[in-house]
Amino acid sequence: MAFNPHIPLQEDDSSLPAAFFKWEIENTDHEPIVYTLCLSAGNPIPTEREQTRTALKSLEI
Repeated sequence: MAFNPHIPLQEDDSSLPAAFFKWEIENTDHEPIVYTLCLSAGNPIPTEREQTRTALKSLEI
């Protein structure tokens, strides 16, 4: 489950650059486990540098 905060009529508080996730881990073994959750997300909006790199790649022969 994931959500982004939305507070009606409060655009400043509703536009926080954050998302909240709820994860559930179930151990189906009798032995204790050690675990780590990791999430990595890229910026979906290309930066000027990425746009330049894409343009240069399109010029390569």
